[in-house]
Amino acid sequence: MSDVLVRIKRAVLAGRYVFSEKARLEEVSIMVKIAICPSCGSKKIKQVRRDWTGEFQGQTYTVPDLEFYECGECGEKVYDREAMRKIEARSPAFARVHV
Repeated sequence: MSDVLVRIKRAVLAGRYVFSEKARLEEVSIMVKIAICPSCGSKKIKQVRRDWTGEFQGQTYTVPDLEFYECGECGEKVYDREAMRKIEARSPAFARVHV
């Protein structure tokens, strides 16, 4: 990958890069392959797809068929932007309050 593309990818991941309105509408995303666990440095981190369960203020909720990375060594989970959007969509923490 060229140096320019690497810098753009880093800026996008850090949230410092703004897409044009057209790109935003097309939901442009950059796929990142994680090869080393950011917590323990293990190379045993793998991309998985399965139902994910969370809890907020005693309420349990499930996100079906969520794709994320999980370390086989330390159990660390890493979520990309799309996975976080799916979690937020199901989480009671982000539920709209109806008046």
